[in-house]
Amino acid sequence: MLFEKLSSNITDLPGVEGLCLLDQNGAVLYKRMPSFIPDSAYEEVVRRISSLYETIDENFLPADDYVLKFADKIIILRRIGNLILLLLNSTSTNLMSLRMVTNLTLKHLQSTPSIIEELRATPNKQPGSATPVPASTPAPAAASLSAATLTTASAPLPLAEAAAPAAPKPTKSVRMYRGQVVE
Repeated sequence: MLFEKLSSNITDLPGVEGLCLLDQNGAVLYKRMPSFIPDSAYEEVVRRISSLYETIDENFLPADDYVLKFADKIIILRRIGNLILLLLNSTSTNLMSLRMVTNLTLKHLQSTPSIIEELRATPNKQPGSATPVPASTPAPAAASLSAATLTTASAPLPLAEAAAPAAPKPTKSVRMYRGQVVE
């Protein structure tokens, strides 16, 4: 999944604890949040964030980015079209680096609508979370492996490998970020 590769660029930054991609219609398209946040909280979060954007858009100068600072956490909301990217961070997060990486992610989301279609077609579950196996069926041999081992074994490919398998070498200058070509 391409968005999983894009989101790992964000969550690799020090201090970023989780991210969630929301639709303004109330759907959670992707979540990679800490386990202490229950699934029942997302419906309330989507409702509150949508009302925040509506209220500010109607009564003040509209903005697409908001930073909500709390005692030990920072929540960043970034809107593009009808999508909202929610980022949960510690107070030690480098906000300039985070903004730069999320700009690239939002640019990919805007230029590649198939990513959103793919997210809407897949169920909303945390990456690395295993689906429960019914008790009547025998457990597979891989069930004894930990979730961390399974996540490491199926690590996503870098973004450059997913773009084009046998692309010719460019003859002009190319912009790079973290060893990957940026368009």
